Formats: sequence, C-alpha cells, structure tokens
Amino acid sequence: MKFTQWSLKAKFIAVVMGCMGILGASSFYSFKKFAHGYEELSEDVLAMATRNLTAALSAQIYERYGDVQAFAVNEAVKSMNGARMQNYLETYVPLYGLYDLILVVDKNGNYVSSNFKDVGGKDVNVAALKAKNFKDAPWFQNVIAGKTTDDKERAFSGTYIEDF
Repeated sequence: MKFTQWSLKAKFIAVVMGCMGILGASSFYSFKKFAHGYEELSEDVLAMATRNLTAALSAQIYERYGDVQAFAVNEAVKSMNGARMQNYLETYVPLYGLYDLILVVDKNGNYVSSNFKDVGGKDVNVAALKAKNFKDAPWFQNVIAGKTTDDKERAFSGTYIEDF
C-alpha cells in the first residue's frame, strides 16, 4: 500500500515516528560526542592534577633534601659534639616549622643529639631516644651501606628518603 493511500492517522504516526527517529539519532550522536569530549577533558584535568601534585611533591623533596644538606654542613653538626649541636637543632625546629624531631646519630647508631622541644613547643622524650640504638633501623642501614636516594639528574646525593 502506497503512502498516499494511508489514512491521515497512519500518515501522522509515520511522520511523527520518522521525526522521533531522526531526533533520537541526532541526540544520540550529540550525546556520544559530548561524552567523548567530556572524557577527554576529564583525562586532561586528571593529567594536569597529576603534574601539579608531582611538581608539589618534587618541590617538597627538593626542599627537604636542601634542609638535610644544610644540617649536615653545619659546623656544630659536623663536630658530633652533642651539647654544641643541641642549641642549633633547637633553633632549626621552630625556624623550619616542619620537623618535630631532628635526630643525629653516630656511625654505630647511637644517639648523639636532638632537639628537646617539638614544633609545638612540647618536650621530646629524649631519654627514650638516648636509650635506643638505631643501627637496625632501615634508614640507618641504608645510609651506612651508602644506599642513598640519589638523583643524578638533579645532582642529589648523600641523602636517604624513605616511604612514609
């Protein structure tokens, strides 16, 4: 049966269904295109956030590396004189505002010196530190073995960085 022979009701339904099909297909195409664009945008945002986080962490590691190097070249620290060192360590803690404890041990893992107050001004349990030998601590073993966390590209060497 030809379209011209259809009833008005059938013609109307056919035209409406055809329009709905065309609109549905174009909507589906638009949605897929939007979804793909949104996915790409989300990936770009995630990549940018990752780069920013990496840069921030890298900056913190660089700063902490510099701190450790500055501590190490301080004449009081190099002297390995605990009493002399303690005054410097006490000034470092509030000055940097990041370290609750700065600990110096000798090559046998024995306590040499530390700060006596944390960044909040509370006493550090120095007696417990003095009683402990650190020779079995992974960080100590790695440093003594010369397994420092070096980055030749940035000329970082002689400092050990471990996971939290």
